[in-house]
Amino acid sequence: MGINKDSWSKLDDKTKEIFIEKDKEWTMKTVEQGQIDLQNVLKKAPKEYGVKFIKPSDEFVQEFSAKCKKEIWPKWIEKGGDKEAQRIVNDFEKIKSEIE
Repeated sequence: MGINKDSWSKLDDKTKEIFIEKDKEWTMKTVEQGQIDLQNVLKKAPKEYGVKFIKPSDEFVQEFSAKCKKEIWPKWIEKGGDKEAQRIVNDFEKIKSEIE
């Protein structure tokens, strides 16, 4: 969802809450549909497009994750200047820990 900052500032808090909640719902539906679409593409990619998937080693994934945590995410959070970037990183860490 996108809205002009001046228009947003004119909205009352109740209306802003509704927009925020609906945006979260839309985002989740978009993510869910994206996952379905991704799975469909991944199933047909090797045969239809000649794609070969290579699973990175656990060591590579750990090194990459550590670098993201140490060097990339803090800069992104600082550059964002708001709590949303930190929330996204926290959510990612939570999901990652649940998968492992």
